Amino acid sequence: MLFDVHTMHKNNRQSGWLFNDFSLLQFSSPLTGRNRLNMKRISQQIIILIIIVSFSCTKQKECPAFNDDDLRYIPYKIGDTLNFINQQGELFAFFIEKFKKSEAYNFKCKDIYGICSCINYVDIISTDTENSSSYSFLKLEQSDASDMQYFKYHILDFYFEFDFRNELPYIHDFDNFELIDSVKIFDTFYTEVVVVSNLNNSVSKISKVYFNKTVGILRFSEKLSGKEWSLVN
Repeated sequence: MLFDVHTMHKNNRQSGWLFNDFSLLQFSSPLTGRNRLNMKRISQQIIILIIIVSFSCTKQKECPAFNDDDLRYIPYKIGDTLNFINQQGELFAFFIEKFKKSEAYNFKCKDIYGICSCINYVDIISTDTENSSSYSFLKLEQSDASDMQYFKYHILDFYFEFDFRNELPYIHDFDNFELIDSVKIFDTFYTEVVVVSNLNNSVSKISKVYFNKTVGILRFSEKLSGKEWSLVN
């Protein structure tokens, strides 16, 4: 078969391909096939590497039970009765029944860097003057991956949480929290008192709660009735 070289050059330029001589035309196909084979091998190696990395990053994480030493952060004891009185002389009480502590557990950590946190907690179970059914009054929740330490309170129908370690220094950045240096309730002064305002839960009858880290709940007020319940020490 005869080839018109000038015609080939003209056609190749028009189609976007440049062939300088006849040898390029002959060897372009075998090189493309070899490249495809190499790419296939590389793809297979990448897939194998991903599988190996995935399995190597999955490890069993052992999480310890709640440490009883951390009970020092809890301002209450089993059997405590927390008495509150309002302006009309009415009484309201919370009854601390028991502590429910997290147990040891394990799980598969799939984080690529092997960083998986363990959560431990102690749940303070109580009843109150109006509710004889047990519920979580306070839950202290911690992580071993950081210094996170959340106090999660449940006052009547109002839930809130606060991390004294990490949030207290930046309390002015929160719309619903306020820090008061000192509050006098009856004859007792309480320092570093945090006030949480109920800005989001319109259904709850609680408007504000006063609390600190060392004593716990100090005062709470109701929206509609205007009653303010203060801790009787």
